[in-house]
Amino acid sequence: MRSRTIYDKHGDVKVEIVNGVVTYCRDEIAERVLTHHVMPEIAPYKSMITGEIIESRMKHRDHLERHNCFEVGNEVKHLDKRVADVDPQGRRELIARQIKGMGHKGFKQALNREIEHIKWNSRGLPRSEP
Repeated sequence: MRSRTIYDKHGDVKVEIVNGVVTYCRDEIAERVLTHHVMPEIAPYKSMITGEIIESRMKHRDHLERHNCFEVGNEVKHLDKRVADVDPQGRRELIARQIKGMGHKGFKQALNREIEHIKWNSRGLPRSEP
């Protein structure tokens, strides 16, 4: 049998749990724990687009949708799947053309920049043993 008892700061029992089941709970806590949480309605506000008063969440959503607006911080663009702008074969050809256009010296400089970038970003990370 496993039991757990939770006390308040005065040493009185608040909650008693036996085998994962609440066997005792003080009245004021039981009211708080057993009630559902319902989000309150939003406070009425004046629309900055049309000047009308918006009084509910539903009206708020409809108003934003009607005027092609969105709440800042609620965008979901990052959830959209990215579409490649160039097919993989086209990407290889594009990179090959860019490298040929650089010449040997330009390619070596770019390669060294990338190596330094990798070294800089991997400082403090454990090295893998060869």
